[in-house]
Amino acid sequence: MRALQKQSIYTFFLACFMRVKIRIIGMISSKIRQAGRILEKNVDRTFYELLEKMERELTQKGLPTDVTEEIEKKYQGAKDDKKRELLNKLRSKMGS
Repeated sequence: MRALQKQSIYTFFLACFMRVKIRIIGMISSKIRQAGRILEKNVDRTFYELLEKMERELTQKGLPTDVTEEIEKKYQGAKDDKKRELLNKLRSKMGS
């Protein structure tokens, strides 16, 4: 009987621990994603300011501006790749 009580108490505390762990992981994950969105917004703003400056300079010099479209596509692709990589790392770290 005593062994059964110990097992029940152990199971109860383990279940409580897992609930707390899941809640904490969710909170940490949310904060990391929020910080990532803020960082992405700031980097995007800087990138597009520079891209617009480049486009204006090209226009002023009478040069074609289609290169800026290619730069933007490469930026978006690189950003998407990095975001996917970081999210995968976050998932693997939070899962352990």
